[in-house]
Amino acid sequence: MTWYRPARQERRYRRMTRRAFATVTFYREQLASAGEPLPHPRPTPVGELPDPPHTLVPFARPWSARYEPSLWTPRLRPLAAALRLAGCRGRRPVLEVRPALWDGTRLPGGWPRRRYAVLLPATAQVASPERRAELNQAALTAIGDGPAWVVGAPEELADLPARPGLAPVARLPIQALEAAATTETRPAVLYEPRLGYLGARVPGCGRWHLDWSRVHAQDRGGQLTLSRLDQRRPTLLEVVVPGADRVTVERCPTHRTPVLRVR
Repeated sequence: MTWYRPARQERRYRRMTRRAFATVTFYREQLASAGEPLPHPRPTPVGELPDPPHTLVPFARPWSARYEPSLWTPRLRPLAAALRLAGCRGRRPVLEVRPALWDGTRLPGGWPRRRYAVLLPATAQVASPERRAELNQAALTAIGDGPAWVVGAPEELADLPARPGLAPVARLPIQALEAAATTETRPAVLYEPRLGYLGARVPGCGRWHLDWSRVHAQDRGGQLTLSRLDQRRPTLLEVVVPGADRVTVERCPTHRTPVLRVR
């Protein structure tokens, strides 16, 4: 087990910052416009991130839409880690509501690896509603007849086909934490479309824990900034998401790891 050490996480963040200033065009441009060394990248609202993210990758490893999928595609390892934080452990399969199919059939991390499949929401681009229902039924068949976790936004979970044994896991953005503190009782994970899975509410503790091995959070001038430490394509440092001015980061008194708290 790896224990949380703030100094070690800060060193990882500083290494990511140095690499970004040295090799990633978006952050090199920040450094050039400042005309002097910067202690960290400037906080960037998520809506101002370049899309497509050509300038968010190291220029030695450029991204090509012709040969690669979108770099905004959510990764499965952070999902698996968020589910563990939320108490959704064991061998129970996982269904994830997402707008496009994914060819993975197992969640990485842990052993044995859990079965995984995608459910398409009503907003997914498919040939017809009948085709969406057909694909969703195939996903339900792939995970078997036993109980399963199903991860999605509250409105997506409400639209799912009824089936015994499906246990919902709410997927919430940062700006929903204030309302969720009093209304959300089921397992819940934190998710931002550009940053991916960030953490979860830990059962028993009840606090919103960050996946600190992958996510660095900092309160800068009254707004929360988030950085991903586990990826360089795209490199995402000091990102400001909607609702960042209403949330701050602190240490959990029980687990001594970073948690988000409504101001």
